[in-house]
This record gives sequence, C-alpha cells and structure tokens, in this order.
Amino acid sequence: RLCQRKHVLVDYPLAFTAEECRQLFALAQTVRRVLHIEMIGLLLPSHQHVKKAHRLKPLRSLSASFSGGFEDGGWFARDALSGHVGACIVSRLYALVDIVGELVVDKADVHFMPDQQGFRVTATLKPPSPTNGLVVHFSEVRSPGNARTRHISGIFEDGSELSEPPAQP
Repeated sequence: RLCQRKHVLVDYPLAFTAEECRQLFALAQTVRRVLHIEMIGLLLPSHQHVKKAHRLKPLRSLSASFSGGFEDGGWFARDALSGHVGACIVSRLYALVDIVGELVVDKADVHFMPDQQGFRVTATLKPPSPTNGLVVHFSEVRSPGNARTRHISGIFEDGSELSEPPAQP
C-alpha cells in the first residue's frame, strides 16, 4: 500500500527481519507516508488486568494458551503471506514479555500436524535471572476451522490464583 501512496497501519510484527523493516520505513519516508506499527492486543482489558495484577503481586507461574484457525486458501494459511510458525506466535510472546518482563526460552517444541494442516507450539520461558522462580508456560495451536480461544491463568507467589476478567463484548 505504501507504493500506492497510502498511509499504513500494521499489527506487530512488521516484517521477519530488521533489514526488511528498515526498507519499509525508508520507502514510507520516500513516498512521504506514515508507516505505523501497533500491537492492539496490549490494549485489551484482559491483558491490562493480568499486567496490573502481576505488578501488584508477583506471579510464581503463568500459563497462556491460544488457539485459532485459518481457512484453506486464506492469508494465514499461505506462508508467503503469513510467514513461518515463529512469525505467527511472536506477538503473543511479546505480550507475555510486556506482562512479566524479559524472558528467555528454557524449552520449546513445534509439532506440525499434517493430518490437521496445522501446528502446535509449546514453550517454557523464564526470566534471565530467575530471582523469584517465575515460570511461564505457553502454547498455541493453529489449524483450519479451529475455534479462536485465549486462556491465561497464574499462581501468585503467595499461592493465590490469578483470575481473568470476564470477556468484554
């Protein structure tokens, strides 16, 4: 759209590499258009609730699971348009970092499900210097026709449970 002299707003991530990002911003500057990257998920009330809860009372563990589908032939199902598995989950991982701070991968696995034309990603993440022993468990499943779900739960250091707010209409 930049080449068509349109302003562009994209959801995070913008591109797969830093070089691709630099090229897109250079193009925007050349055609004198705005290229804006946003991550709308960080503004969701449920995300803000979990982030605030962790600031008030540190979490000992956090579990985040997501699922979603894509239609055959749709943009998400085509690698040329949606990218590889890592690109599909990077914004979810970034949202977890926004909640608890810097994380490193302890364990990760990608399981392709050819019979369902999809994939499952699981990961265990920890802070680089685990002072409080926080452990983050992440999973995402994608396949055609799969229902879109999001579930976050956690245990605070005092043993109490994190409760998600009700879904907003």
